[in-house]
Amino acid sequence: MEKNIGLIIKDIRINLHETQDVFAEKIGLTRSNLSQIERGVSMPTYIILKKIVNLFGIDANLMLKDKFEGSPSNSTDINVFYKEIEQLKKYIEILESQLKDKERIIELLSKK
Repeated sequence: MEKNIGLIIKDIRINLHETQDVFAEKIGLTRSNLSQIERGVSMPTYIILKKIVNLFGIDANLMLKDKFEGSPSNSTDINVFYKEIEQLKKYIEILESQLKDKERIIELLSKK
């Protein structure tokens, strides 16, 4: 069964023995925002994903697995794992593009 990114973030938080309050504060969210992400109600931004990877020293590829612990156990799991990597790369590309668009708008507005 595939997990959404929110459940993977929850697995990471639990494996790090962090409460929602503490984890959320470390990555710049409210507990409520983190809860929404973990439940799949909202999606984390690229910046939040990057903070999780950088602050906790987590391999970004681990965020694509069905569970934070362990590794794929057979070729089917590995194929799913690589498909999820490609999906996350596309998601990150979209988020980076949106961030660049916002930066361009801010730059244009600041020149006026």
